[in-house]
Amino acid sequence: MFLGFNAGISMDIGEDDFLKNNRFDVVGLYGGNVSFFELHFASTDMDSWEDSYFKTGVSTSLKYFYPIESGDSLGSRFSGYLFGFDLIGVNFFPTTSFLDFVISAGANTGSKKVRADNDVKYKNYVFAPKVSGELRLVFNDQFGLNVHVEQQIDITKARWKLKKGADVLPGLAGYKNNALLISAGISWKLN
Repeated sequence: MFLGFNAGISMDIGEDDFLKNNRFDVVGLYGGNVSFFELHFASTDMDSWEDSYFKTGVSTSLKYFYPIESGDSLGSRFSGYLFGFDLIGVNFFPTTSFLDFVISAGANTGSKKVRADNDVKYKNYVFAPKVSGELRLVFNDQFGLNVHVEQQIDITKARWKLKKGADVLPGLAGYKNNALLISAGISWKLN
């Protein structure tokens, strides 16, 4: 099992349009893309498919989206999180000590949030089936570098729900979070 710490970007036309229409200023290391931090667990079941070179691979991840502030007088902030789990996957190079390549399918669940004045909170819930790919280079059998790519398709309603406070932002248009999520970082093998 590997524990990964990644940084990444989310590319989604619907999310980009929402941010532009509501004057959220996306700035940062990755140009105009929403960025996130990811804690990622990935493993390969070496006992699976006994007579096959391929082995099953699974993963779990938690993504925290870095807050983006708007230019409005309320000081609105956009952020969120996604919890991901991959249930079906194949590791194409399980027996090599320096390379893993896993293709898997699963889902992300979580929400995007807009907060205004710390007293008002809106949520846009996300449940999105996804397909993932991960490439990991392992050095000295312990430390590695990884690239993780996911394409998700949000199947929830495209709407913002007021969860706390007064409705001070009534014009928030919902969107489906059909993002391409790309992250890279370090991996550490857990013994």
